[in-house]
Amino acid sequence: MKARLSHVAVPVPKLEEACRFYARLVGADSVRVSGIPEIGVRNAFVAIGDKVYFEIIETADGGPVRVLDDVFEHGQQMMCMECEDVPATVAQLVADGFGDAIIDLPKNPRTPSLPFDRAWVRRTARGDFSMELVPTGAVAELYAQATVVPVEEL
Repeated sequence: MKARLSHVAVPVPKLEEACRFYARLVGADSVRVSGIPEIGVRNAFVAIGDKVYFEIIETADGGPVRVLDDVFEHGQQMMCMECEDVPATVAQLVADGFGDAIIDLPKNPRTPSLPFDRAWVRRTARGDFSMELVPTGAVAELYAQATVVPVEEL
């Protein structure tokens, strides 16, 4: 089992305002904006380096982000790790005694906007943030498909 950081995400009340701040903070000229209609969010990625991203998430109603049975308030960080085989990683975490911390794959089905296996590790196992597990390269594909928006147009 080996995972690497893909991105850190934070829910915000106003996507464009947050994008301007974070893009300027890291020196980015643009962000990549998309949406996940299945869960009612718009999101944007700010590239930090070659393959690490900062994801900014806004819900349609301006409230917290809800993922399965977890709720993420504005400003609450989530971390995403990439792994070669999500089901095998989940099985190993369960074998290592973290089974009650995993939001298992059957509860997190593939959708048109997120067509890959993913799982979540609850905050109870990792401290103050939840962790999403995704296949290696999945977020890079989402980033590549998102609409490029220059910072000055936000």
